[in-house]
Amino acid sequence: MYELLSARRRTLLDKRLTKRHIVLALVFALVWVVFGAPAGSLRAQQTLEPEKLLTCVDNVRNPQGDYALRVKVTSHSPSKEPKTAEYEVLVKGRDKTLIKTLYPPLDRGTSMLMLGYDLWVHMPTIRQPLRISLQQRLLGEVAYGDIARANFSGDYTPSLLDKEPDPATGLLRMELMAKNDQVTYHKVILWIVPENCRPVRAEFYAPSGKLLKTCSYEGYQEVEGLLRPCRLVMEDPLKEGSFSVMEYSSIRSEELPEKFFSKHYMENLRY
Repeated sequence: MYELLSARRRTLLDKRLTKRHIVLALVFALVWVVFGAPAGSLRAQQTLEPEKLLTCVDNVRNPQGDYALRVKVTSHSPSKEPKTAEYEVLVKGRDKTLIKTLYPPLDRGTSMLMLGYDLWVHMPTIRQPLRISLQQRLLGEVAYGDIARANFSGDYTPSLLDKEPDPATGLLRMELMAKNDQVTYHKVILWIVPENCRPVRAEFYAPSGKLLKTCSYEGYQEVEGLLRPCRLVMEDPLKEGSFSVMEYSSIRSEELPEKFFSKHYMENLRY
């Protein structure tokens, strides 16, 4: 009799526990629906939206708002000595850039001004600035637009080529299509780490579909509170052994006066 009563009590207790587990599970599910997933999961879901993800990538590549930096470009080729150029770059928002050439001595004093998609070059030997395209080569594999305009989210319409990151590399591929024919490249294929929006690799294409060059984003350093790529290696697939390196330094956020970004100011710059 005692053993039978104990068994009945145990069965009743098991049923109560089972009901309690069901209630707790329902409460947890309700909280999940009403208040949403934990912050980390929400961030992961948001980063898989192409537009938000690309904006996040831009914010990793460069500080938001106004900033200044130094850029060193070194061009390498198998049969020639490396060529180096150094620039001071002032950026206001996403559409205004002033570039001062510091080195080599022969080019010192040459300035470049970007307003929207318009780019002008002013040299000490000429009176009026010359208008050029963002696609024009500056040095080696580096185009003027690679320095003057770094606004993927404003210039391209993004889409995801992968539904989820590659299991082997953890990288996600994005396809960026130019919004107009004034941007530096017609199409960009971008490999990123979705968890932190860090770019790893890019391929840049012409309207014909020709691969113009590749870029590796390296040398991540903490700048303005985020790890950012401070070394970019660009290679031309048709020129074996030729590559150019862009190195960023002295990156700092600062409010820049509007007057800096005018042709009149550029023409009167002093070095």
